[in-house]
Amino acid sequence: MMKHHFREFTKSFESQIDPEKSEELKRTKTDIENNLTRVLKLIQNEEQSKRDGNLKETELVGLIEDFYNQYQSLYVLCGRLTGEYVKVIPRVERLSSASSSSSSESDYFSSEEVVIDTVKQELKLVNNNTTEVNDLNHKLFSTEREHSSNLANNTNEVVKTQAPLNNKANELEDRLISRMQEVESLNRQKRNLELQVESQAYEVKQLGAENTELELLLKETKRAVSVLKGKLKSNEDKAISKNVELMAQISKLELEAKSLRNQKGKMEEKLKRNRNEALTQKKDLTEKLDSVCKHNKELEAQLEREREQVSQCLVQMEKLKEKLDEMTSIEHGLIKEKDFFLSRINDLELEMETRCSNQHDLEEQVRSAIHEISQLVDERKALQDGKYELERAITQKKEEISAILSKHESDKNEAFKHAMALTEEVEIMKVELDTLQEQKSMLELQNEQRKNEYSESLAKMETRCSNQHDLEEKVRSVIHEISQLVVERKALQDEKYELERAMTQKREEISATLSKHESDKNETSMYTMALTEEVESMRIELNTLQEQKSMLELQNKQRQHEYSESLAKMENLIAELETKEETIKKLTGTIEQISVENKEAKIWSKMNQRLIERKIEELAEKFKRKMEDNIRLLHQRIHIAEQLNIENKDSCKKTKQRYEQENKTFQEKIAFYENELRTIKVSDQGELDSAARKVEEHIDYVLTLVSKMLCEVQFAKDWIKKKNGEMKQLKDKVDRLTALLNDKEAKELLLREKLWELEASVSKEGGEKLNLVKAVNQLEKKVRKLEKNLKQRDEELVGLGEKKREAIRQLCILAEFHRESYNHLKGQITKTKINNRT
Repeated sequence: MMKHHFREFTKSFESQIDPEKSEELKRTKTDIENNLTRVLKLIQNEEQSKRDGNLKETELVGLIEDFYNQYQSLYVLCGRLTGEYVKVIPRVERLSSASSSSSSESDYFSSEEVVIDTVKQELKLVNNNTTEVNDLNHKLFSTEREHSSNLANNTNEVVKTQAPLNNKANELEDRLISRMQEVESLNRQKRNLELQVESQAYEVKQLGAENTELELLLKETKRAVSVLKGKLKSNEDKAISKNVELMAQISKLELEAKSLRNQKGKMEEKLKRNRNEALTQKKDLTEKLDSVCKHNKELEAQLEREREQVSQCLVQMEKLKEKLDEMTSIEHGLIKEKDFFLSRINDLELEMETRCSNQHDLEEQVRSAIHEISQLVDERKALQDGKYELERAITQKKEEISAILSKHESDKNEAFKHAMALTEEVEIMKVELDTLQEQKSMLELQNEQRKNEYSESLAKMETRCSNQHDLEEKVRSVIHEISQLVVERKALQDEKYELERAMTQKREEISATLSKHESDKNETSMYTMALTEEVESMRIELNTLQEQKSMLELQNKQRQHEYSESLAKMENLIAELETKEETIKKLTGTIEQISVENKEAKIWSKMNQRLIERKIEELAEKFKRKMEDNIRLLHQRIHIAEQLNIENKDSCKKTKQRYEQENKTFQEKIAFYENELRTIKVSDQGELDSAARKVEEHIDYVLTLVSKMLCEVQFAKDWIKKKNGEMKQLKDKVDRLTALLNDKEAKELLLREKLWELEASVSKEGGEKLNLVKAVNQLEKKVRKLEKNLKQRDEELVGLGEKKREAIRQLCILAEFHRESYNHLKGQITKTKINNRT
């Protein structure tokens, strides 16, 4: 379809752009020039041959009509070309838009450009022809003027003989003038069309440039897409390699877990060493607890200070309320004064209606009006003074807000320092936990070594018992010692249960303190809710006051409209008084001074308003930025502290599980040894009898052996006592470490809650400060409204001055009219008197 339409367009233009038609145009051009030369020769030879005048005039008429017909044909051809060009241009634009979507149609676009160029060439030819025709017309018109001037000299001689010829010549001149006007209008239309053609061709070029730019953008986007695809592939490869590495790391971690399970037995030896260190750590932790308690007290003092600041802010809000009430009372006073003035104006109008006949009464009323204007000027000055006072109050409030902001920033810095100290404490606790874990691993290694030694000693004892069956007394003593050990073990278990009970009691106390803290937090939240409700009620009251103010402003506008109507009536009455020009001039002078003062006041108020608005916007932006930065930092720190707490909890849980498993294994071993001892007792009772008999037979040898065995048994007893003492110390250390971990968890919870409370207080302060900023903005809006009212009053005063000036001008015009009429009547009377005398 596009190709078909394009071919039709090219055919239509080719039909208009034949070389034959261009030759015809050239012929018409030559014919027009020949006709013009013929017309000029006839005009020049007209004086020489007066006899053949009729024939020459007929030839002139025929040549002019041919010239007119040729000109009309050229005009029709130009109209066709412009119409077809106008039709072709939107289609060319559509084709250019289609060529941007598909690159295959670019050849057609070039063909359209060729057609446009050909049309432009034809238009240039037509323009040249028309310019030449215009030049010839100007020459003809000049020659006609010269001919008319020549004919004017000989009019008296040829009036009688050539009257019809003159009529024809006049008609021809009228025709020429009308046709010249038509030619000029056609030239104007042609120029407009040429300008349209040039603008449309320029738009076509712009569209082509835009298409090329879009194609370049498409190429660039394709390149960017290919680069992004390559990056995606590289990222996928990297992700696959990372997954492989992570799988390898998982396998390594599993191996490490196995090795840690194997190292579980080595932790017992490290526990023994950690007992002494745990005592020192206990002292350090008690000192830290005291420091934390002091810090908590400081935080409570800070909270009390912040509460005092909140109470101060509330007091400031109440002061602002009182100021708003004062402003409303001032507005009511102004409204009452306006009502008083309106009533007075109505009274004045009645007095004007009753005393229009007496000029003296009108003069008194004018004086009263002047006095009222002076009063209005005084009121305006008073309002300006009130405005200055409001601006001073606003500046004071801004200073107070800046002081509050500085206090808030100092509080934020203190909270930030406190949070940094807490994070440092958490890091120190982590380091201590790491040291404790290392000590535990060392104690486990020592325990394993001592277990091995104990097992070796037991093996030696068993071998000696098997070789020497006659050691009943030693065995009994060992059994007695084992029973003592069992009794000591029971005592240790009782102590363990007592310690667990103490731990449960401490946990219950911690939970009670936490519940108290939560109740305090709920009370603070209720207090904040009450404060927010009060703020909302204040906002509702402000909205109601604003609505009342809008109603009062509407009433003021209505009354001002009535006041303007009454003033119009006053001006109509003043317009009737022609003798009061001097008083009105004085009034206009005073009004001009007032308008100048009002303009200066307006400029000053605009400058102050702009400065105040800029300062408030800058302060609000700075406050918002600081609040956002501080909130982000607090969130980051809280997130880090939570991660550290989670890691500490996980490590504590793992250590507790390990200790529980180790205790279970120890209990199982003890039960196993007790069963073995019982079996040994039962099996060795018969052997003891036989051994006693043998002892009686070999007393000396046995006594030496018994003494040696007693020494060894005493050594074993001492070793076992030492081991038991070390085990007790290890248990005490484990209990103390668990207690310390629980205390640290409780401290971390308290620190978190304090951080949350600080964040809540910061957010509350930010909300209160934003509310203060809003209140200040509302006060500024009220000030602006009052300034608008002042501007309206000033405009009304200016309007009154202008109306009075117009009245004065009308009076002057009437006076001048009366003077002129008086002078005219005087002249007419003098003329009539002179005529009567004559």
